[in-house]
Amino acid sequence: MVLLKKLLNNLTFHSPAILSEEEGKQHPKELEVLILLGILKQDTFPQERWCPSCENEFVPIQIVSKNRAFSLCTMNEEAGRDYFDPQNLKVWQFDILRFLGLIAKELKINGEIKNVVANDLWQVGSIKKDNRHFLVFYSRTNDINSHAAFFDAFKSPVRAFVIFTNAETPLINLNRAEAIVMPIADFVELKTKSLSWDTNAFQNHLLTAFRQVVFYPSNGDLVVLGKRLGNITPSSPEYFFVLVLWESFNQPVSHNDIFSYCKEKLSKQKDYTDTAQAFCNKMNSNVKKLIKNNAVDRIFVSTKTPNRLNAYKMTNPNPE
Repeated sequence: MVLLKKLLNNLTFHSPAILSEEEGKQHPKELEVLILLGILKQDTFPQERWCPSCENEFVPIQIVSKNRAFSLCTMNEEAGRDYFDPQNLKVWQFDILRFLGLIAKELKINGEIKNVVANDLWQVGSIKKDNRHFLVFYSRTNDINSHAAFFDAFKSPVRAFVIFTNAETPLINLNRAEAIVMPIADFVELKTKSLSWDTNAFQNHLLTAFRQVVFYPSNGDLVVLGKRLGNITPSSPEYFFVLVLWESFNQPVSHNDIFSYCKEKLSKQKDYTDTAQAFCNKMNSNVKKLIKNNAVDRIFVSTKTPNRLNAYKMTNPNPE
């Protein structure tokens, strides 16, 4: 996997990613597999080389035969022809579309591969797992937050995005969709004459990484498994109660922290006569009235912090 990881890392910063013959010879078995699969394709020989005589210019390459070529320095009149094996200048180019096609085939991703942001972002297709739909993308660069506006505006009823990356990449922050980031190397390993993709690990990761429940701060919608359960009016006390729990999803937030957060957001530091506990219990009760669905009881759960303080947490609803 040395060559593949090297190519993916290079691809993050340069496109297309190039591998020299010399680099490839250091890992001949992996080079053979990548060529066999069509992931690496031989590029045209360079027309010039860095002059070994003066080390100050590029000079034309003159081909004599398959294994013999020369260059001639134009700055040092005493330098003669410098002969070399042109095969040492052979370079291989990483084929992104071929690689994404293999990913789609092996991980059972359906659809047409499209370059949706010039040379930076590709839509690979869609996948369904346990009645949930996901759209799959590949980002060549690590700056995937630069694509946030694209994802938020992307027109599709499916709002769960999987973004493949070349390396460990910070999570993307979206307002109108949910996304997870997966380094490609986490699901592939090199075999004798092929790449092996761990389909089960990939699909299981989908279900554990994505939240079953999604709260959209932009409009106050609460969605479970793609179904809109209801709406909480933005900027209301109940909205900020849900928002602070959403921002610490699956983690307990103490009554005092919830109360302080809500008072700050509402700009009311002295207007509330409730205790923190009374306020939180009231907000939880109000949310249940606003969203009349039994799942709410399993989403907003009364619990304790690690310090044994009374708390609430927002979590995925367990099956009834």
